Amino acid sequence: MKHLQMCIYAAILSLCGLGFLTSCSDDQDNNKRGKPLFEAILGRWQTVEYDGEPAITDEKAILNFVSPTTCYMNMLLADNEEKGGWGHDIQFDMQIKGYTLTLFGIVNDDIAAIYEMQFTSVKANTMVCKMRTRTIVNGEEREDAYTVKFVRASATTDYNEQIVGIWEADYWENAVFTRCRYEFKDDGTYSFYYLDAQGQWQLAQDDYSYFFCDDNLVYMRWKNTGKEPQCECWDIKRIDQGVMTWHSRRSKGEGTAERTVEFTKVQN
Repeated sequence: MKHLQMCIYAAILSLCGLGFLTSCSDDQDNNKRGKPLFEAILGRWQTVEYDGEPAITDEKAILNFVSPTTCYMNMLLADNEEKGGWGHDIQFDMQIKGYTLTLFGIVNDDIAAIYEMQFTSVKANTMVCKMRTRTIVNGEEREDAYTVKFVRASATTDYNEQIVGIWEADYWENAVFTRCRYEFKDDGTYSFYYLDAQGQWQLAQDDYSYFFCDDNLVYMRWKNTGKEPQCECWDIKRIDQGVMTWHSRRSKGEGTAERTVEFTKVQN
């Protein structure tokens, strides 16, 4: 961890020298677009588009701006060497200069990240920025740039309690549909059951299985015994009157594939 901290601090200094972080400049150009940026973005936001295209579900993140110097983020870790990682309430340090915001922080023992966000539009419930990212994964650096659209996360949607319980649905396995059950628990873990050929429920052999909800998203990560870790994110379309509907949009070949799953709550 100490080595990674040194890497990110060195990266921040180098980015200041290259002009990557405009907030490192001594130029105190004031925001002339009205409300200061932090006041406009205070609260929770969800990424919904990248470069004008709807976000793949696993790429959706929640950013929670809590102070002029701190932001928390929930996301899957697509760059993690160990598949199946996530970032849950990752704390990022934040600097603001005019309408440019810079986030930098340590995601986990292997990943550090720096995000520069130049906002082109900030409204009550939507905002758009040109984002430049620099990630350091196990000492290797990579950069990306894209335009990101956010929508303000709901102030009232919290599925962490509503999702608790046993839910049953069909799922696709080895080119056939079969029945499955998820038992979501209030400690942030879940159990997965499948219906065998004899019609008996069997508990999957997992080393671990965790979840959490934020806004309308449910993030999940698990590791089947003897297999690689995995993670995924789903949109929760509704939980109402014993029915829960999930939707996903995922990459498939050169395109995308969408899927909807409807669960029925199992009454004890």
